[in-house]
This record gives sequence, structure tokens and C-alpha cells, in this order.
Amino acid sequence: MTPDPALAFPEPAVYENAGFPQEALDEDAVKIVQRLRRKGFEAFFVGGCVRDLLLHREPKDFDIATSARPRQIKQLFRNCRIIGRRFKLAHLHFEGKIIEVSTYRRPPEQDEDSDDLLITSDNAFGTAEEDARRRDFTCNGLFYCPDTDRIHDFVGGVPDIEKRLVRTIGEPDVRIQEDPVRILRAVKFASRLNLRIGKQTWKAMCDNVEDLRKAAAPRILEEIVRLLRSAKAARALQLLRECGALQVLLPEVSRFLDRSPVEERLRFWRLLEALDALVQQYRFQEGSMVASRPGTPVLLGALFQVLIEDRQQVLGTRDANVDFGRQVEAFIGPVLKRMNVSRAESGTLKRILVVQRRFKKDGRARGFKPAAFVQQDYFPDALQLLELRCMAGQADWVEYDRWEERILDHRRGPTVARNGAPSNGVPAPEARDEAPPREDRDQGGHRGGRRDDERRRDRGRDRDRDRDRGRDQGRDQGRDQGRRREAAEGQGEGRSKRRRRRRGKDRGEGRREEEPSEIVAPLPAIELDPRHIPSYGSVLGDTGSQAKIRLETSKGKRTRKREAKLEEPYVPPPPPEESLPTVGREPEDGDDTFGDW
Repeated sequence: MTPDPALAFPEPAVYENAGFPQEALDEDAVKIVQRLRRKGFEAFFVGGCVRDLLLHREPKDFDIATSARPRQIKQLFRNCRIIGRRFKLAHLHFEGKIIEVSTYRRPPEQDEDSDDLLITSDNAFGTAEEDARRRDFTCNGLFYCPDTDRIHDFVGGVPDIEKRLVRTIGEPDVRIQEDPVRILRAVKFASRLNLRIGKQTWKAMCDNVEDLRKAAAPRILEEIVRLLRSAKAARALQLLRECGALQVLLPEVSRFLDRSPVEERLRFWRLLEALDALVQQYRFQEGSMVASRPGTPVLLGALFQVLIEDRQQVLGTRDANVDFGRQVEAFIGPVLKRMNVSRAESGTLKRILVVQRRFKKDGRARGFKPAAFVQQDYFPDALQLLELRCMAGQADWVEYDRWEERILDHRRGPTVARNGAPSNGVPAPEARDEAPPREDRDQGGHRGGRRDDERRRDRGRDRDRDRDRGRDQGRDQGRDQGRRREAAEGQGEGRSKRRRRRRGKDRGEGRREEEPSEIVAPLPAIELDPRHIPSYGSVLGDTGSQAKIRLETSKGKRTRKREAKLEEPYVPPPPPEESLPTVGREPEDGDDTFGDW
């Protein structure tokens, strides 16, 4: 294949004074680059972080490319972990994040006799320019040095970003055949960053779409989940359908969009638009109690919900005699197996698709227990899928509000009834006023701020009640435990004393009674002479003629062992006889001691 002269690699360019704000750069990543450069290695920010900075977006993460080998990186950083089987990468672990540091690689060497260009070995070290030219798109082949504030462009990525263009590095057909997953990556960048795909790149994507069957299933699933979680799922699916990739990856969805009437297709796209709105809402409210990130079962549920409803109508599974769960398993089971979805996520997805009909039921339905339904592990995902359907206009908000209130009742505990009446003999707190029906939601599915404020206020009130109730119960339990402990100690007091006395007799030791505490006599106002007064003990005054010396308690394990080896107790030496005063004698001039030695 003769390369197009227009697609030849441009001359490397260096852009001075990039002007990226310092607060936009990761402090730890900057320190990593600085340390590598101080040790004599090349190091740059590379990939999506440089692209996002040029597009005035907040980078998701910071990747670093360097000339240092993985073992050399590990010697410089104590928090480094080497991963990878085919090609070694260095992961530097920080609190709450991981920064990936990779060594320069060069493009793989292809077999000239083989027509298959799929990359199977890519583990050869290279230079910075070779590493840039082996990457997929020009917007991802930029290198930035935070020390010099320079952008090194080896592939012409800066002009393409200014044109808002997604273009492969080198010949598009060759790059797509080397890694067919680049088709999904081009769609991801174009939809998420609002970019255009180059004409020749788009033609290569359409011509080589069948090569996606050669890609590994886990990589395909990972890219599909990223597309659904990008807040641009509707546009991404449209691009996949236009280039023919949807027919290869999800033929069931492609056939549904080709054969269904306009109304059913609109229901499918509206549900994806609702998913984009929910993901965007989570991003703005991340960290709050209201937002919850949609998981993989909810993302795939939004993709297959309309298909399940259409199949339900075709097969007539609305009849009570037909097992809807088995029909869902027969339809979606092979699809999930082909996509290599985990068993846990597959089970959750099947359940939340089947139980959507239960939300229309109430407590009067025969054999249906709402309390048990709320306690299921898959219930939060099923309720979130119901919220998506409400946002898309395919379900009633009254059903969602009713089940949301039941969740609050379940969190309050089983001792409180819905209307605030006492249950199980425990008085319930005041009944909360019923919230007015939600009327401030439009057809597009946006939720009114007034109702959200009331819900948050009610949750705060419920938390205060639960805290007060828990504090009262804890105080009562503590009092009961104290009484039981006192009763147990009173019953076993005599027995424990007898046991201790018996153990002392067996060891040949008598029980030593504690001496009553004595009142220390006031010391005379005279300075002490350390030559005559021992400093290891404390002198206790006594009204008798003999003083008592109490040794200090030994401290430390070695001291206790040393004292245990002594056969006789240590006797302090007596003071000099000439300076020993008699009891009751007034101290004379020249006496250096005091007391009743």
C-alpha cells in the first residue's frame, strides 16, 4: 500500500509559552516530571491531558511518557508499582489517584509477507518522536513539558485541534487495521469533544468496520460502556450506526432501528437522551446525596429497555400465562454472553428489566410485597431505570414518587408506619405532612427545584429523628447493661475471691492486704543534702519512732526481670550515726538532716 503524500509525517514543531494555568495542572504529576528530568531523563505530559488543556477542558487524568525504563522509575519512586505482561508500565500511587508513567515505544514491526496488520506485539522501546507517531490520532500525540512550558508536536496535532478535527496519524487504513477498536475511539472523541472526523479517516472506518470482530470482547465492552457514560450516548450511537459499526457490535439494536416504526425509534433515542441528561446531572451534583452514578446494568438497561418492550408486544408476553423472565433471558442472554458481561452485572440487568412492571403494582396486589421488593439488592438500579423512563416520558412520575416515599419509610425503620402511627408498641415521631403532587416537571423530564428542596428537608428531618431515637435507645441499653453487669459482679464476688485466695495458697504466697494510706507529715523548711537522703524512694512521715520507706514501682520489662533474679531485697544503707537526730529533738545549727531516722 502506497502512502498518500498528503498524509506524510510533518516536521516536528515546538510551541513556546503554552500558557496553561498552574491550577489546571496536577501538582503530583508536575513533581514526577521534575524529578525525572533532574535525574537526567526526558519526561512529558502526553495524550488526553494535553488535548483537553488545549480545548479548555479539565483533564480527567495526567499520563506521563519518559525515556526512563520501568525499573529505573521504580528506583526513583517508592510508591511505584510495575504492571503489565506484554509491556511494562509504572503506576505511581497517590492518595485517591494513580498516575501512569510509560516508557517511550516505537511502532511495531509488521511482517511483510502477511496481509493482516493487526498488532500482536508492541513492546519495543524507542524515542519520543517514535512514541508520538505510533499513537492513534493526532490530537493524542502531543507532548508537553511543564518545566519549560513548551508543546512538542511531532504529528501535526495542534493544527488539527484548532480545526477541531479527529484524524489518524499516518495512513488511516493501516492504523485502523492495526487496531480496529480505534473506530470506537474516534467516535468517542468526536461525540464527547464535539469534533469532526476527517474524510479519509471516516472512509477508513467504514471500509474496515468488519475488523471489529477480531478485537477482544472486553475491550469492546469497555468502549461501549464509556460511550454510554460520556453524556453523549445518543450522538455516539448515531455515528456508530452511520459507519456500520452498530451492525457488527449490536446487530439486535441495529435491526430494531431498521425495521421499527418511527414512534418506536423515537422512544429509543429519547431514552438515550434521558440517560445523557442523568449522567450530566450526576457530574454537576457529584458528591451530594441526591446524585448516584449510573452503573453498567443501568447503562445497558437504557440500551435494551425499548427492545424488550417491543419484544413483549410481539410475543404477547403481557399475558399472565407467559413467563416474561424466560423471554427476557432467551432474548438478552446470548447478547450479554457475546459482549462478555460479567455474571453479576448480567443478572442485575435481567432483573431490573423484568421488574419494571412491578412498579405499577401496589400493596393490594395478590402475592406482591412492596417491603420485600424494596430490600432487594437490585432495587436501586431498577428505580434508576424507572427514573430514566419517566424522564423520557415513558412512565408516570407518580409511580416514581410513590416508590421513593417507600424507600424513605424503609430507611426510617420497621417501627414507624407510613402515616406516623405507632407500631410494635413503640411511639412514632410526628407524622410528616404529605408533599403535594409534583406538577413542576415538564415533558422533557427535568425535575423541579421546589420539590427537591422539600425532599432534602424531609430527609434531614428524618435523620434528626433517627439520631434522637438511636440516642435514647443507646442510653436505655447502656443502663440495662450496667444493671446486668452489677448483678453478675455481685453474684460472683465471693467465688472470685475464693479462687484468688486458693491460687495464692497453691503458689505458697499469702494474700497481702493493702496498707491504709497514711497522711504525710509536713517537712521542715530546711534544704536536703543528697549525700545522706536516698533519692530512690520517698520518705513518709510517721508519728512513731520508725520511718517507712516505700520504693518506687519498677518500670520496664528488663527492670522487672532483673529484680526477679535478686534473692534478697535491696536494703538502703543507713545514714551516718553522728548526724542521726533523735525523735522530737529540735534541729540544731549545723544539722544537715531531718526526720526520724
